[in-house]
Amino acid sequence: IVDRLKQIADMENIDIENDALFEIARLSDGGMRDAINLLDQLVTYSNSHIAIDDVYKINGSVSYNDLCKLLDYITVNNKIKIIEFVDNIDKESIDINKFVEEIIIFLKDVVLYKNANILSNIQTKNDSIISISNKYDNKILYDLIETLNELQNVVKLSSHASILFLTSILKFSDSIYNKSEKIISREIIEIDKSKERDNNNEKVMLQEQKKLEKKIIKTKNENSSNIKIRINNSLALASKAVLKEIKNKWKNIDEYLYNDEFSVVAGLLRDSSAVVASEEYIMVASKYDSIVDRINENNEIIQKLFNNAFGYNSFVVAITEDEWNDVKNKYIENIKNGIKYTVKEENNCTVKNDKTPVDELIDLVGDNIIEYK
Repeated sequence: IVDRLKQIADMENIDIENDALFEIARLSDGGMRDAINLLDQLVTYSNSHIAIDDVYKINGSVSYNDLCKLLDYITVNNKIKIIEFVDNIDKESIDINKFVEEIIIFLKDVVLYKNANILSNIQTKNDSIISISNKYDNKILYDLIETLNELQNVVKLSSHASILFLTSILKFSDSIYNKSEKIISREIIEIDKSKERDNNNEKVMLQEQKKLEKKIIKTKNENSSNIKIRINNSLALASKAVLKEIKNKWKNIDEYLYNDEFSVVAGLLRDSSAVVASEEYIMVASKYDSIVDRINENNEIIQKLFNNAFGYNSFVVAITEDEWNDVKNKYIENIKNGIKYTVKEENNCTVKNDKTPVDELIDLVGDNIIEYK
């Protein structure tokens, strides 16, 4: 269907995004006539460029971005936002039954990605799938799909579909949020009981609690410090040749997606890209904070994967794409101002780096964009 729609678009000089074509094909459910009719409606509606948002408006559906927002509100039990969301789709006269079906289909795609790394042909949808996959575990996904499936059977026969949908979503949000609170409370109770058995002295318990809090803070500070050191060291040792080699071999990671030992970290790295590299350090960037955190928490296993895939036993450090832009701009500014980067040990001992500032800048960004004066 997509190929046929592309032919029609080319013949009629219709400017339409690929994501919009795939969404039309999906909504037409295999019907060529329905797909062509929907394309005709879009041409009439837009008059010029057709984007995926135009498809949502014509079809009376909700965008993947908005759908993602609702699922975010559910995880944090934000009742006000959930009510506002349902109120808005009710005002826009969106068919609740069709909307519930869309959520179920989307959640099915999240399950496929989470368990088999399978994505759709729609890039906009893929971004939302990855985001929700990082926030929902399998059990919650399965429970929500079952809840919505049961709801859909009831909604079809009701004249108060939006009310039923709202109450069902609020109840589900309460259930997963309360379970989390109960688990945390139960863990706290068990800790308290254990402490009481060991020592009934309240003063001692308070001292132990303070020690634990200090230890947690210290561990977080050490991890944060090590990440900063690895960012620094990545820049200090940056090699354009190694970065090019790593980028060329990056697809090697796909070979480990179904490996029992490496499948999880391979999936994380698949949604990231190498931005700075040397034989000792590889810095990667990702859109998502959750992926960045998980990469930094699994350095040892990723180091082993890099050794297998690239032949480099390199430390890894991950940052977000926004952070990378800031780091890169700061690096270039420092080099221009004659500030030299040196390699630091994670125990804060410094090792001398013999590269000149110009050499470091060329290694990082390439000599083709350096202007010599």
